[in-house]
Amino acid sequence: DELLTRSSYVAQWTTFLCDLTGNNEDQLRNFLPQTIRPENQWYQWLYARIEQNMPYDEIVEGIVTANSRLPDESYREYCESMTEICQDDSGKKFADRPGLVHFWARNNFKTAEDRAVGFAYSFLGVRIQCAQCHKHPFDQWSKADFDNFERLFDGVQANANSLAADARPEFRRLLNELQIDNELKGNLLRRELGQLLKRGNTIPFPELTVKTAGAQRKQRPNPNAKPKSRLVAATPPQAKLLGGEWVALDQPDVRQQLMDWLRAPENPYFAQAIVNRVWAQYFGVGIVSPPDDLNLANAPSNAPLLDYLSSGFVESGYDLKWLHREIVNSDTYQRSWVVNETNALDRRNFSRSQLRRLSAEASYDAVRMAVSNDVAFEKGRVLELPRAVTKPGASARNVGRDDLSYALGVFGRSSRESNCDCDRSSEPSLLQTVFLVNDAAVQEWLSDPQTSWAAQVANKYGWQRPDDLTRRLAAARAAGRSRQVQALEAQLARQKQRSQADVATTVAMNASQARWITEQAYLRTLSRRPQQQELSTAIGHLRAGDDPVAAVQELMWGLINTKEFILNH
Repeated sequence: DELLTRSSYVAQWTTFLCDLTGNNEDQLRNFLPQTIRPENQWYQWLYARIEQNMPYDEIVEGIVTANSRLPDESYREYCESMTEICQDDSGKKFADRPGLVHFWARNNFKTAEDRAVGFAYSFLGVRIQCAQCHKHPFDQWSKADFDNFERLFDGVQANANSLAADARPEFRRLLNELQIDNELKGNLLRRELGQLLKRGNTIPFPELTVKTAGAQRKQRPNPNAKPKSRLVAATPPQAKLLGGEWVALDQPDVRQQLMDWLRAPENPYFAQAIVNRVWAQYFGVGIVSPPDDLNLANAPSNAPLLDYLSSGFVESGYDLKWLHREIVNSDTYQRSWVVNETNALDRRNFSRSQLRRLSAEASYDAVRMAVSNDVAFEKGRVLELPRAVTKPGASARNVGRDDLSYALGVFGRSSRESNCDCDRSSEPSLLQTVFLVNDAAVQEWLSDPQTSWAAQVANKYGWQRPDDLTRRLAAARAAGRSRQVQALEAQLARQKQRSQADVATTVAMNASQARWITEQAYLRTLSRRPQQQELSTAIGHLRAGDDPVAAVQELMWGLINTKEFILNH
């Protein structure tokens, strides 16, 4: 229960839903005016609903049936509201809007085919892309099934130019009030609007629109009919739910019927898809594996278990916290990773916990928090300091631009670029090892005089140490790390102004100090106390040198580079 009240729980499962729904800032660049961060709005919209423990079906309804405007809201009122919302770069104000329009506005979501494939992936856990061209021999979906399902998404538009018919006159009036040339289009217009928004002006916004299919198709002449009966009645346009009923398209917004079908008791995918994916997060493998491939040819490893959890989830009112409690309180989740003769070869029936690497976000945050002092640790725990698990969007363009994006790329964070859970990788790699062993960012976290735990220990015992700023500065310059160079130069300047109290002295660590440091280091990294052999080895190392601060850093470095630290047990 305490876990489920943590802000980190909310952040973890918000990131999970951002993965499923495709929050990728590269795919959102051409919808809203420039300077707006739609990926932040997307994240905060989901975060607010996970924090409230809103039922999962209601969260999905806010995505599936999203509209730009509130009921009875005029286009100008909508623009005024969005202008105020977008003044806040954090995106938190956007969470008050009932619909997540951004889901439909992605650049890789422009055609009805794209939307059909993405919708089935996100909310049904079904892969139907192969059926675009042919029927897969081991799958149930045919090309006709895909074509009939795809038509449900024909009328949805959400791009930089999409406006409802009643909005167009007001759109032009707003441009005239802002003294913007009506001929200005595309990125030039988005750039100009973004600058005006930053100055506080009310600007026109694009909106999601849904075009209603005609009640009848155009009547077609029958060349073989008699002259008086050359016209034949047309059939109203229809689409078909996957494995479900036909749906008439002559209604204001067919997406509501799509949502009703998701909730229907006979829907075989909606509840099972999310239950299976949450299970896979906890166990490293789904009851159906891969978890985004629910189909007749991919049977669950334990069908009664999946049925039990799915039906219980629906009966709970789609309560996500019920699902988490049910799983983590189970004997299955609490089983040891230590194998015995009956389960050594089992990787399918959950008879033991499977060792697996921490997720990308957890890997980064675990290192940062383990080596941080108590103040920084506590701020990170309650998300007062930025953590990887709170990073809103995903972008291939930003990989490597800073320590966070580089580390997340190394550890396999989801790129959110395709309709596949495989966008996220949990596989270990040599590059991950190299990052933990000698990346400059890790070395900086271990030794930072303001935020590191080693510095906190030094302050606790009154230790002073040889100055190594000059050496680190030279290394940073040689590596071309301009951001680190600036930080070290500032540190060096401050140090030169200090009094004689900063002169380095040699300090010996006593046995009592070494024991306390070792125990604390193990608890901070491995969440356990050291065994006797580990304790002896660590104490011997800590007391061997004449630089106790460096010895503490080396102990922490050794612990974060163990398999025990980086693996989830």
